Amino acid sequence: MELESKKITIITLVSNRRKQPKFGAIEQKTPIFC
Repeated sequence: MELESKKITIITLVSNRRKQPKFGAIEQKTPIFC
């Protein structure tokens, strides 16, 4: 279950990054895949 929600979170972050370039810069500094 945890892995599934992590996957969904990553997918959400990626789609948000595409829609909002501001957050893309923040996410590049933050490791998502830990």
